[in-house]
Amino acid sequence: MTLQDVQDAALVEGANVPCDRCGTGLLTEASIRSAFWRGEELVVIRAIPALVCPVCGEEYVADRTALGLDRIRAAGFTGARVADRMIVPVLDYTEPGGAE
Repeated sequence: MTLQDVQDAALVEGANVPCDRCGTGLLTEASIRSAFWRGEELVVIRAIPALVCPVCGEEYVADRTALGLDRIRAAGFTGARVADRMIVPVLDYTEPGGAE
């Protein structure tokens, strides 16, 4: 059984799966969000089903979910319903201790 098989089973059955990254946390079902760039525009996809480690924060998505996200991106996000809009701050990088 592959890690993906275990993760898929956990998503369906709520099984206790240890985090592959830290090895100490038990993955829990959660909805996550991810941001993607489309040219100069930032697009956020939310309500992505995932398993999340409560110890280290690592996020795992099933292969079918990753492929679904890839399809949405490949289509240029067209056809996807806009659920909300948000304003995000844009900051310029400055060297620590540098002049403003």
